Amino acid sequence: MIKTLLPDAKIVIAGYHATLMHEEIAESPEADLIDFMIRGEGEDACRRLVNALAGKDRIEDIPSLSYKNNGQFVHNPMGELLDLSGLKRPIRDKRRLTWGYHIMNSRIEVVETSRGCTRTCSFCSMKHMYGQTFRIFPIERVLADIDEIYYQRRTRRIFVVEDKGAAAFHTKII
Repeated sequence: MIKTLLPDAKIVIAGYHATLMHEEIAESPEADLIDFMIRGEGEDACRRLVNALAGKDRIEDIPSLSYKNNGQFVHNPMGELLDLSGLKRPIRDKRRLTWGYHIMNSRIEVVETSRGCTRTCSFCSMKHMYGQTFRIFPIERVLADIDEIYYQRRTRRIFVVEDKGAAAFHTKII
């Protein structure tokens, strides 16, 4: 629908599906509707893609990016895992598309405290996303995130997301 209404719009997909299934997506009929795929951790690749589209970087040089060349996807090599201590906290103001999340008519926010898992479960996608690693965000960042949610966003429910193990068993609402 987006490409029909805005044919020049650039469509980017990312996340677990794009990371684990990028080759299948590139060969699918829907590939015609997708311009870019960001595989793995996307914070740096997404920023660099925006810069490249503005002429300030080269698409061919962006690790973890898949892009089209003559209608066919080219998959750049995967980038290294990010240093979580260098990542900024999420933007939670009115620029965000949803202006917040809700569960059962209550406002809720999400806090990420770690990425990865050292286990090798056959059913889990974590090892394909991050390898067999486990990294934590600095506690100061996590606490600042919680403070912002509580005092500035005035949200009293927090969904803590952790990758390690089966996510359903490690996800909490505070």
